[in-house]
Amino acid sequence: MQLHDLCTKFRVQLPGANVTDVDIFSIKLDLISNYSLYEYGFKQPFAACCGYGGLPLNFDNRIACGKTKILNGSLVTAIPCNNTAEYVNWDGNHYTEAANEYVSSQILTGNYSDPPLLLVNAYLIGSDLVDGLKKNVVRL
Repeated sequence: MQLHDLCTKFRVQLPGANVTDVDIFSIKLDLISNYSLYEYGFKQPFAACCGYGGLPLNFDNRIACGKTKILNGSLVTAIPCNNTAEYVNWDGNHYTEAANEYVSSQILTGNYSDPPLLLVNAYLIGSDLVDGLKKNVVRL
């Protein structure tokens, strides 16, 4: 059973619960496939900002971001890039803050949710999304 079908089943079985399926995969695939088309300024869709090994991936699973160790007889350090906003990938495993901001902005459109996410009277205060009716605050 696919996740979408399971969520639909839960909605029927639990009518008092709010069950929402968000297609994060499509958002991330679109970002990686079209990284240069967005005004966010991404330049590296695959390379880790903080890693070791250089382009194209700047990733070596033997050394974590910020760590120093001996690899192949040399002392090396996995260091962060100068401009994290140009990278989608932080350390080979996690997205950068800029990429996560893009993903969250797409989630909040409601276009990737079933049922669609509805934020009535929502507005931004700094980096907080506030639902004007419920006074809920979502930290972005």
